[in-house]
Amino acid sequence: MTRRINPWANITGANTLTKADSTLLAYKVFKMSLGDLPIPATATTNITAQKYDSTLLTAVNTSPTAADKIYTDGSYFYLTAGMTDTGFSEAIIPTDNEIKAYFYGWKMTHQSGLSPYYKSEVPYTPTTWAEWTKSANVTADSTGIEFTFTNGQEQFVICSGNFKASTKYGLLYNVVSSTMEKDLYLSNYGAFTTAVLPKIVGNNKLVKTSVSSITTNALRLVNALTETTGAKLKFKDFRVYELPTGSQIEADFETLTADQLNEKYPFDGLNVKHWKRLMGTDAEIQASITPTLPTASYDGFTPYKMIYQLAEPIEEQYDPVTLPTYYPTTVIEKTDTTPAEMAVTATVRIEET
Repeated sequence: MTRRINPWANITGANTLTKADSTLLAYKVFKMSLGDLPIPATATTNITAQKYDSTLLTAVNTSPTAADKIYTDGSYFYLTAGMTDTGFSEAIIPTDNEIKAYFYGWKMTHQSGLSPYYKSEVPYTPTTWAEWTKSANVTADSTGIEFTFTNGQEQFVICSGNFKASTKYGLLYNVVSSTMEKDLYLSNYGAFTTAVLPKIVGNNKLVKTSVSSITTNALRLVNALTETTGAKLKFKDFRVYELPTGSQIEADFETLTADQLNEKYPFDGLNVKHWKRLMGTDAEIQASITPTLPTASYDGFTPYKMIYQLAEPIEEQYDPVTLPTYYPTTVIEKTDTTPAEMAVTATVRIEET
């Protein structure tokens, strides 16, 4: 018998997996080496791949450019997954071990279970603001960070960040209270040039592109020297998100209000990555949330399986009575009266098309 299609193969974190590119988009391209799998036909579209929720992936004949696609060049498989499955947001470039965690059946998430995971580039401890440098007359606690201004003096705060040069960012924060009469500035320091920060009580946003060359990876907030003595400003929940070109989060920061952004991209302090199961009851998934990077599947779960056309047919020999169940057979019964010494043995060749 000649077999041209391999049996169903599970794709798990045990496979050799890596990212195929560093594209900051809503889908990621994963590259899988063959390992012990038979070699596929070069650039074949004769692949059937199924996702954990029964979605069938579309086989394509070139590198995929959308989610839920699969492609092979004969040496590797390339599979795409959207951020709603992986939890890897547009601005996340996952490590190889994080990719393997997804193929073990885990999804990147925030501590609350919210996914996809969006990271602020200025993580800090919101109870102490320990990561922020504060000038005189600036205090901080779990309720926020507060400036008390003196005319002719700068009150400022500085926070280190993870900013890239010439990159678009969205700032989002909540002003708790304000009696300021003058402007609050994102000053010409570190990663950004000067910009006026909105300071209405409630949620506020600002879109700003970083400088072309960053020496000090930080941002600085400061008042105008003409501010009235005794005026105060208090804010909390400060975060800064990268806005990749063409991404959903970029579109959101351009079109949504600060209140809408606050609902969609809630504050998460230190932004520690967490993981949760892809499948299970709501209670099981919520209970599974962990900050520990998973290194194994649960209950034998695997998110993908596939069958595909082989580069070279495999010759196999079977007793026709025990052919594997995936080969349809018809059994015809008849009485054979041929004498034993005249019996003829026949070889049957079955070929899949």
